[in-house]
Amino acid sequence: MPTFVNSPLLWGLAVVAAPVIIHLINLLRHRRVRWAAMEFLLASQKKHSTWIRLKELLLLLLRMAAVAAVVLIVARPRLDGGIGKTLGDVTTHHVVLLDDSFSMSDRYGDRSVFKAATAAIERIALDALEQSTPQTLTLLRTSRAAAQGGAAPDFYAETVNTTFVVKDAKSPRLNELLDRLAPSDSAAGPDVGLKALSSILKPNDTEERIVYVVSDFRAKDWRESEEVRGTLIGLEKNVADVYFVNCADERRPNLAVTALRPESGTRTAGINFYMQFEVRNFGEKSTEKVAVEIRTDGGEGGVAFLDPIEPGRSITGRFSVFFSQPGQHLISVQLESDAVDADNRRFTVIDLTGEAPVLVVNGAADSPVGGDVAWALAPAGKITSGVAPEIVLPTYLNDPETNPLGRFAAVYLANVARLDPPAVRNLEEYVRGGGGLLFIAGDRTDAEFANSALYRGGEGLLPAPLDGEKQLFRDREANAFDILPSKHEVFQRFLNERNSYLRDVTVNKYVGVAPAWTEEVAARQQAAVIASLRNGAPLLVEKPFGKGRSAILLSMPELPWTDWMKNASFVITLQQVQTYLASFRESIADSRRVGAPLVEVIDPKTYVAEAVVLAPGLGESAGVTLQAVAAPEGSKIEFTDTARAGIYRFQLTRVDKTSEVRHYAVNTDAGEGDLARIDEKQLREGLGGAKFQFRSSDRVQPDSSESSASLLSTALLYGLVVLLIGEQALAYSASYHRPLGAARGGAVAAGGAP
Repeated sequence: MPTFVNSPLLWGLAVVAAPVIIHLINLLRHRRVRWAAMEFLLASQKKHSTWIRLKELLLLLLRMAAVAAVVLIVARPRLDGGIGKTLGDVTTHHVVLLDDSFSMSDRYGDRSVFKAATAAIERIALDALEQSTPQTLTLLRTSRAAAQGGAAPDFYAETVNTTFVVKDAKSPRLNELLDRLAPSDSAAGPDVGLKALSSILKPNDTEERIVYVVSDFRAKDWRESEEVRGTLIGLEKNVADVYFVNCADERRPNLAVTALRPESGTRTAGINFYMQFEVRNFGEKSTEKVAVEIRTDGGEGGVAFLDPIEPGRSITGRFSVFFSQPGQHLISVQLESDAVDADNRRFTVIDLTGEAPVLVVNGAADSPVGGDVAWALAPAGKITSGVAPEIVLPTYLNDPETNPLGRFAAVYLANVARLDPPAVRNLEEYVRGGGGLLFIAGDRTDAEFANSALYRGGEGLLPAPLDGEKQLFRDREANAFDILPSKHEVFQRFLNERNSYLRDVTVNKYVGVAPAWTEEVAARQQAAVIASLRNGAPLLVEKPFGKGRSAILLSMPELPWTDWMKNASFVITLQQVQTYLASFRESIADSRRVGAPLVEVIDPKTYVAEAVVLAPGLGESAGVTLQAVAAPEGSKIEFTDTARAGIYRFQLTRVDKTSEVRHYAVNTDAGEGDLARIDEKQLREGLGGAKFQFRSSDRVQPDSSESSASLLSTALLYGLVVLLIGEQALAYSASYHRPLGAARGGAVAAGGAP
């Protein structure tokens, strides 16, 4: 039985009856006319009636066949068996999209989902090899579809023959490739691969295309994916069939490390600091106690244990690290092996200095505020705070080239009256890039300048508009403390203390905020009051600015404003503020994901314009040498082949022949570890309107009626041309034509009549 690519169009065969209907209508229009010479015509009709009726019947059949041929050409028929192969006129192009995201490494017993996928591809190729018509194959992996520079198929329209694939052999090219392929660490989904296929598969009438999407069909990639649905529907005009080949049989338990980061705080060499990690349970059952291996600078760092994790939930752990030397340090955590190993580990690189430099801008040379701030940030004693304050005057901020702010962990403006416009721009650029800034208001504060140049209607650095100096009057009857902290992390150290030092602070004066700055205005500008006075006036206000934070302390720590400098809580509060402000300027590289390029910018005056890049797990001999290219910020070196998670090393050479190594951490997209599956019914609901056939990997081959069929559209087109020529010839033969001489003579007679 023949099959059709566009079978719904076969309803058009009803139009075949049109010639018969037209013939019957014409019969109804005949009229009887009595004529004396009719006897001679009747005698002639009896003599030739059989031949005339045969011609008319043949003519009617030819017209019906022509209409049927047009409908069949549009419906694109396939003819089974050897006849179809003999008449077939097109090449069958098998286009395979292989999902090699790391969820395909899911293991069950001694098999893996990915091995089931490669076996299915081999069966597709071997089935094509058995066909007598031309067969070609394209193989594209999703990780290569998502690679920088565009999709790069492993094979494109390769002729399927015995040099390409052979059963139970490893030498042909496809067999060899499939044998050494492994899942990538990429999380590239089907949307990326299908879009790449759309760009590769241009319209081509000389081949029949069959697309195979070989995947594990995880719910996160396919459920209600409008983008995938649109791409599939767009493919239909260029392909004959789409097969979804499912390689996963069930959902297995899986844990993943989803985050590794330092806790907020000053991070320098020589002091302990804490790291946080997060583990998520993507399974359907609770886990037992979870062991997490910690490694620092490639060596063992101990083991952390987590409580059992409920299904679909995450839990956070922490551990302490200490590095005695400044520079880059490598930290990683790893879980025990489970269904998917790629998401069991996570890496980070932390760049530590000997001490974190902070800039204290003192309002005047004789002002004590700057010195008090510097002392609170780095008190004298045996235990270091890890902070190195540098005190300057406001003019320091005017020249960003000579005095760049990027090296400072935070900036403090201590009772500064005014700033020049270049200084304001310099500070804005610094905070916008992730820096932290604290204004300390006092007797030198110029509210008018602050509002016009620094607040600017909520668009500037200043968190709130100012209204001048205010007095906090004593209320002997009120039993309230002068400073009322919120639950903000800056004041966490004080919230659980029964006898907090903060309660003993006396505030006499402060700088008020403008009355028009209400809670609604503050919320609209994303500003927040994190400490207030007993009369409700704000004391410490903060707001985001770009990637960083700015804050203002609306009173000085010195008398006669407050006696805060005499209280230990000022040192604690200011160091907590430092920790908070510096946390937005992370010195880690955990945000890079597999597939994202690594870019290193170097100073051409200091470094040779090239670098050797080493990918994770590769030795020195496997390094890739890259040349730097000129860029506005210096010389740029870009490495795009980040297909594996781990630590990448850039080996740089200085002009003085010394070397330097810079490290980058590249991590997987942890969400790919969610192994929840989607079945055929859910797929069809989510991809409503898209046409596809759903197969398991062990029966991926098309049915024999499909695999042996060939499109006959071109043969039918030629047949239609023959039918139309035959119809015209028969129509001419079956109709009456006056002899040429008689027609000419009749015309003369008519013309000569009187």
